[in-house]
Amino acid sequence: MNELVTLKKIEQSKLAIREVKTLGEIKKLVDQSEALKAYAKSQQMSAEIQADIKDLNALATRRLGEISTMLKKKMGGDRKSKNQTSEPRKFDTEQTKTATLSAAGIDIRRANEAEKLAKIDEGVFNDLLKISRETNIPIEDMKTLASMDPEKQRAVADKIASGEAKSVGAASKSVYRENKAAKKAYAKPETLPKDCRLFAADIRGQLPEIADNSADFIITDPPYPKEYLPLYGELSKLASRVLKPGGSLIVMCGQSYLPDVIQELCKHMNYHWCMAYLTPGGQSPQLWNKKTNTFWKPVLWLTKGKYGGDLIGDVLKSPPNDNDKDFHEWGQSLGGFREIINKFTYPGQTILDPFLGGGTTGVASVLMGRHFIGMDIEQKNIDVSRERILEAVCGK
Repeated sequence: MNELVTLKKIEQSKLAIREVKTLGEIKKLVDQSEALKAYAKSQQMSAEIQADIKDLNALATRRLGEISTMLKKKMGGDRKSKNQTSEPRKFDTEQTKTATLSAAGIDIRRANEAEKLAKIDEGVFNDLLKISRETNIPIEDMKTLASMDPEKQRAVADKIASGEAKSVGAASKSVYRENKAAKKAYAKPETLPKDCRLFAADIRGQLPEIADNSADFIITDPPYPKEYLPLYGELSKLASRVLKPGGSLIVMCGQSYLPDVIQELCKHMNYHWCMAYLTPGGQSPQLWNKKTNTFWKPVLWLTKGKYGGDLIGDVLKSPPNDNDKDFHEWGQSLGGFREIINKFTYPGQTILDPFLGGGTTGVASVLMGRHFIGMDIEQKNIDVSRERILEAVCGK
């Protein structure tokens, strides 16, 4: 059997598929396409022949699915027994379909898989056959389209055809992300809530934009490397001015330079306590210079004057594997910061974060009904934070 003969058989089979009416006929065509596939592979025939055989398999499988679907519809329904006085008995559709398929030598699992292909819009199916030839995408991937509505099927086909996606799965995810983004853009407000203010500034300028004695809490996560230690002293100085009397400075930090951090923070504030912030799951950083795997970090608590608030437990915890680096390389867990804010603050109180980063403190504050002031030295971080907070406000 040379390539010319093989090609002729493929074309004949493609034409025959349209006329197939019975399971026996489609079984012969399916078997023939499988035999052609095995033969072409063993003889290492051209890529064009291989693609033609792949088309034939897809068409035959789809037709099998159409016949199997029709079979199930025809055999369904209530049937009366011969004894007309008895109650109608329910006809077991699936069992009958299985028996009918088995009698024709067709496996029920194969028929069920074929039915998935039969659910795809015919125009989309034909388009994907062409795309499959051009991109070498397995035709079996088309089965994932069966659960999509026709509009999404078309969008997925277009993405594969344009080369934007290399598989049905990747195209489907891309369409989902675009639809989600479009919904967000439609629902997202243009301005921040009136009780939320963001701006770019350097903490070393001591932030004249923030009034004296105006914040109830500072909750922040400054950078940890050694070169940033002087910023903790600047933070202490700022907190002593902008916090209300009895207000608290809550600072997440690393362990490597903990004595120096505490010394800097105590320049203008009173040390109150050190809490343990647990980070369970696979978010444990490995500090090779210290030969340490750490599963927690300190949260230092300092006050402006005497603290007179609630009794606070000194163990905090983020949800497992909740480290979020999508918005900033040093980003923290939104769930963890929500717990911190819930433990210390009440709705309507004002929280300041002068090291805003990717905006986690701001998102948590707004979602929990707190007033929020956020600043960062980088304008790009302010922009990212603003978008996150706007999305949080519209519930996306």
